[in-house]
Amino acid sequence: INTILSVLEDLDGYVFEKHDASNCLDGLYNRLFSQIPSREGIASSGGVHSGASYAHEIVAKDASLMHTLCEWATTSMRSGTHRGFIVAKLLERRQLDIAYMMAEAESHHNALYHSQNTAQQNQENPDGKESNSTSQSFAEQPSVDDIAQQILSNAPPMFQNQLFYYLDNDAPILGAGKAEEFSNLVLLYFELICHDVFSHDNYLRTLISRGDLNGPVSYTHLTLP
Repeated sequence: INTILSVLEDLDGYVFEKHDASNCLDGLYNRLFSQIPSREGIASSGGVHSGASYAHEIVAKDASLMHTLCEWATTSMRSGTHRGFIVAKLLERRQLDIAYMMAEAESHHNALYHSQNTAQQNQENPDGKESNSTSQSFAEQPSVDDIAQQILSNAPPMFQNQLFYYLDNDAPILGAGKAEEFSNLVLLYFELICHDVFSHDNYLRTLISRGDLNGPVSYTHLTLP
């Protein structure tokens, strides 16, 4: 409860009409989210596999915060259509930070593999005849930026499952006297989709796979963004 109250205090205390060094979205992000592990910390605990493990752990730990952000964006107890945009920007930044953490872990793994491979080849070929091809092969490895973009484009958004769960279980539904909150929900998920934090296609595929769309859609049990 204290954590939720602290998050709400940070969100409500932020002056969205003002932007300067003391009041910027980066500052709000840093207050809300825990620090991403450094490259050195990841490297010391296993490289590429550790990066993926850290990513799953971070997303799991962020689940309660993400739920609070969604509640803040949709509740009728707060005002402002900017809330959906702010939540989408915060989660987009978090997703990007996690992707770069994974990319740096993979890049470190590639460099370590190259170093070990080069050392082995130097032992086997002391005259260095094959070292040029090895160096050329390493030079062709993708950059951290390229790896991060591949991570983001080749998999569903990192918070897809958590956002699906919120939509499926806790989001305001059409009717039940919550028209304003449902409207806020639509706006929130519109922003999440626009910022590539939530995939509408993956959402529909999940609904189809579990049989929710085999018959008429009931808006009392199913909320669509």
